[in-house]
Amino acid sequence: MTGRSMQARATYLDHLSGKRRRKLRLARQRLEAAGPVALEILDAPAALDRALDDHVALEAAGWKGRAGTGLGERPDEVAFLRAVLADLGSEGRLRVARLRRDGRVLASAILTITGAEAWVLKIAHDEADPEAAPGVQLVHRLTETVLAREGIDRIDRIDSCAPPDFALGSTFWTERRPIAHLLVEAGRDPLFPLARTLERARERVARARLTSRSGRSA
Repeated sequence: MTGRSMQARATYLDHLSGKRRRKLRLARQRLEAAGPVALEILDAPAALDRALDDHVALEAAGWKGRAGTGLGERPDEVAFLRAVLADLGSEGRLRVARLRRDGRVLASAILTITGAEAWVLKIAHDEADPEAAPGVQLVHRLTETVLAREGIDRIDRIDSCAPPDFALGSTFWTERRPIAHLLVEAGRDPLFPLARTLERARERVARARLTSRSGRSA
């Protein structure tokens, strides 16, 4: 999503079809049937550590937890991410956007900030009621908030950092920046050809998983 004039911001989501808008409206009604859902934008350093715990727990309750690939299965990565959040949070360069109902986190997105741009580092959502689509609702409401310049100041652009054709971001954000993935050999390493082969295999598996998840979501 790119920074634009206020007039362009007002029409930014006009590409959404009538059918899509009806689905979003019905999903929001379903999500709020059990009570009002609030959008929170956290930036206070003291709140970010707890927000990470909530994010990890939300991810662990979903398909990543069942597959054993969630952050909760990798404490070293959680510790690294916690340190990153603390460092960036102390510099005002991190936000956690989330939807909550009665203290329960329904969707969470961790965004890093560089200048007037935000980058989606991690996103997770409650999978208990797919028809309510809390992850989609979070991205939609976050987009509306940024366009209105409310609650998440000085942000003119958000990049999903997602692979091509990932529907959650591209539904609302029509622009994309090229993403490059480079594996660089540092000196002459006899194991580099093996590492390159394994990385290509990992990419094929990742694409297959993305295709499978997209099919289930559709």
